Amino acid sequence: MIIYRSDKKGFIEDTRSCAIVEKLMTNFRAAEGRHASPGEERAWQSSLQYVANAVDCESVPSDAGVAIEYQIPSCAKRVDVLLSGFDAENRPNLVVIELKQWSETAATDEDGILAAPRYGAALARGPHPSYQAWSYAELLRGFNTACAVEPAETHAASRAPQHAGIAIAPCAYLHNHSAKGAEQTVRDPRYETYLKAAPVFLAGPKEQKKLREFLSRFITTGDAGQIIERVEMGEIRPSKALADAVSSMLRGNREFVLVDEQKTVYEHVLSLVKHKAKPKNADLEVREAAAGIDRQVVIVRGGPGTGKSVVAVNLLAALTEKRILTCYVSKNAAPRTVYAAKLAGTKTLKKTVISNLFKGSDWAWDVPPEAYGAFGCLLVDEAHRLREKSGIFGNKGENQIRELIRAARVSVFFIDDEQRIHVKDFGSVAAIREAAALEGAAVEEFELPSQFRCSGSDGYLAWLDRVLGIRETANRTLEGVHYDFRVYDSAASLYVALQTENARGAGHEARLLAGYCWPWISKNADDPASIPDIVLDGGSFAIPWNFNKSSSLWLLNDTTLSQAGCIHTSQGLEVAYVGVIIGPDFLVRNGEIVTDFRKRAKDDKSIWGLKGEAKKDPAAAKATGDRIIRDTYRVLMTRGLKGCFIYSEDEETRDWFRSQMGRRQNT
Repeated sequence: MIIYRSDKKGFIEDTRSCAIVEKLMTNFRAAEGRHASPGEERAWQSSLQYVANAVDCESVPSDAGVAIEYQIPSCAKRVDVLLSGFDAENRPNLVVIELKQWSETAATDEDGILAAPRYGAALARGPHPSYQAWSYAELLRGFNTACAVEPAETHAASRAPQHAGIAIAPCAYLHNHSAKGAEQTVRDPRYETYLKAAPVFLAGPKEQKKLREFLSRFITTGDAGQIIERVEMGEIRPSKALADAVSSMLRGNREFVLVDEQKTVYEHVLSLVKHKAKPKNADLEVREAAAGIDRQVVIVRGGPGTGKSVVAVNLLAALTEKRILTCYVSKNAAPRTVYAAKLAGTKTLKKTVISNLFKGSDWAWDVPPEAYGAFGCLLVDEAHRLREKSGIFGNKGENQIRELIRAARVSVFFIDDEQRIHVKDFGSVAAIREAAALEGAAVEEFELPSQFRCSGSDGYLAWLDRVLGIRETANRTLEGVHYDFRVYDSAASLYVALQTENARGAGHEARLLAGYCWPWISKNADDPASIPDIVLDGGSFAIPWNFNKSSSLWLLNDTTLSQAGCIHTSQGLEVAYVGVIIGPDFLVRNGEIVTDFRKRAKDDKSIWGLKGEAKKDPAAAKATGDRIIRDTYRVLMTRGLKGCFIYSEDEETRDWFRSQMGRRQNT
């Protein structure tokens, strides 16, 4: 979808006559069914005149195509400006321009992240504009058939020749940002990779000249907007290069092998998606969107380690290989970052191409009706973490579950109702059933009963659920359960035990986790390793929380046990052995569990709002906090494939856990 299109001559005339913003607002209202925000209107008024000035030169042909606010169907992101035409070799080219009004920025150590005025803050972290332009170009190359290099349709027995897709040249234009000092901010060497892929142009005549030279390299002959039209009409599906690479990455990887019920769910979803594949006829798609698309919802229930994520990643690879637009969705950044990193481990594809297959959960609210059902399949992992509404302030959209269902022909929700660890967690089997009914979607349900984590021991999970007071089970002790569970009397001895497992070699990786009861003091420190957050054993044991710049990949990377992770960087993931420090939010008194959400760190967002609720309804707030704390420790204590070692500063709590074991622990 494009809000405004013209050629260079028409665009300049509309801008000079001050008609451009009115046309954009009228077209936006017609396309989106709502008014453009004041911020969007201000951006158009401020930025488009600078674009008009830049292209108002002889080197850019007057009939070059111009489009403003092009929405990429696979992600609902909008490209600010597109320019189209042919280069000196008569090759079709598309220039992607990301516009920013910023006059001030600051570099960060995070990959592709720049501090700039955003969300009403003076300087807030977010994507570097070169990264944004580059990532949009990668989306088009990876998912729009008009922009990919594809085998031409030929007889099956003949060799398929290649035809070149539309070449894409991304860039960013910060028309208010001075070039003075930019080498330490927006052009800092830390962003070199993205700046080479998508150069950034700043304020002033010299920068405008550089931008014109950049444009003239790709557009020497006009096309009257035909190339932009080809892009808009291009079929949205994974490119063959992407499909082949993702498939090869999983092939032979034992970590992703499917067994028993996993295989059953996998094959059934493949069959469903095949029968509900998106039609290629554009007119039919429009009629379907208006009449209501036939959608299917699949709910896959399973406890920790039952292989929910393994099924999801296999489906992602298989459906992508079949050239069906598919995406892995997770509220929590850690699982999708880790799986994206594992898929990209062979370096067959650029990281950003792989990352386009992974999304958070708060984007579907902005999908327009004409793009409903654009995805053949959405694989929603950790669905218990979905929120009711989207956005930083929880004020966007209507219902994340309904919006995800609308976006796909088949949506698969992988869920464990006992892993809701945030006060705003909204996802549940009941909520998904209700949302599906409201959307007119058929529902099927499966369960993954086999336990792959915790040494294949359903007994340990059942015992833990009883011990934590989550549900009553018949597993009174750990007698006969083949899982290495230990209780230590000091944080230091727990740490030594984890180091011992790490030293055993491959397959014995161990990590340290803790309840979020200690403030994250080291978060923004220049040298976080030097600032301990968790201090125990009278000060003799001290360790920082996982470093901010690598938090999503911490579980994979911290092989030296130099940091402690929390619920937010470990949920949905696993290692061989896990050590868990139980905080003062969970105590045992006279055989009864006593929880207190007020003992959590103040910067733990999972309990934000509970103190206010406690003033109005103390019993309800206490019950909510109690559920979150119990479920949090259930998640932490089930991250280990082979063993879980625990420590609490409270002696009575330690003794109580030992009394529930019914056996001597390993040494």
